[in-house]
Amino acid sequence: MARRAPKRCFWELTAACDHRCVHCRLRAGPALPDELGRQELLGIADQLGALGVRLVVLTGGEPLLSPHWQAVAQRLAQHGVRVRVFTGGSAVTEEVADQLVELGIGDLAVSVDGPAALHDALRPLADGGSSFVGALRGAHRARVRGLRTRAVTTVTATNLHHLPQIYALVRDARFERWQVQLCRPFGRAADNAEQLTPPAHAAEAVVRVLVRAAREGEVFAPLHCSVGYMTEEEPALRRPRSDTRPVWDGPDAGLGTLAIDPRGGVRGCACLPEEFVTASLRTRDLAAIWADDTCFPYTRSWTPEVLAGACAACALARICRAGCPSVAFGATGTIGSNPYCLRTVRQTDQ
Repeated sequence: MARRAPKRCFWELTAACDHRCVHCRLRAGPALPDELGRQELLGIADQLGALGVRLVVLTGGEPLLSPHWQAVAQRLAQHGVRVRVFTGGSAVTEEVADQLVELGIGDLAVSVDGPAALHDALRPLADGGSSFVGALRGAHRARVRGLRTRAVTTVTATNLHHLPQIYALVRDARFERWQVQLCRPFGRAADNAEQLTPPAHAAEAVVRVLVRAAREGEVFAPLHCSVGYMTEEEPALRRPRSDTRPVWDGPDAGLGTLAIDPRGGVRGCACLPEEFVTASLRTRDLAAIWADDTCFPYTRSWTPEVLAGACAACALARICRAGCPSVAFGATGTIGSNPYCLRTVRQTDQ
């Protein structure tokens, strides 16, 4: 039986970036010498459309620094694929904001990691300017042109205790959505692991502020896949706009989601490290990769034997599958044990 098409693809167009974020998984900065060229990118856009992908998130690096981002977005739109741009914000000039509108991009995601000084420290600009100013200015330019905006906050040990302030900032800046995700120790975050890796109880702080956001109803702030799982807050926070109010039912990497890196490497989720790249679009076409279960063994060939630690003893583990595999792997080197699980955190704190 043919496998259902992925719902979304996270596509890292380039490693070029105007930021030097201290927790960047890709270690973005200069473009890589062997990044995909224009014709390769357009060919992949055609393959994404033919496969039936509904949403492509253009990311990086800074996707707006790719000389081909407009051509890629236009080609995807021709296939009826919805496009979101995930940016640091500083590259969203007035001209770029107009181009986003012209290309039919209706959704902009902007990194917001703290109040000004903290955000600038975590996400410094290469030219020494204020990335915080750039983020809010870029989001504003998009918003006044009718684009939907979401703020994305990566929770580190550094900004964990500032989550209530960040929520107020996101709310007052009129972002429609707030995505709060845990920092994983990959790339530059691994270089600074002692300073950046959030403690396990960070999940509790995230849920606490999201419950507040849900109660106040001014910012849509559902649970990100890196936070949870299977607690009493899930029905209200996991997918609050769903009629069925579902809870976490296992990771989506390689099942409903895929990711493409600047060289054409494919893995199930953009948050997974390089070890999870199992195929290249330079040697195989996307349909063949997606149909090949061996390219996504961490979800498609999952068995309970991988479970370890508290997850091995959990009655819900066969459904939960140890939560987000990138969080579990970053913490324990295995996809079967996740100390950030909120059920485990709460049992440990009792």
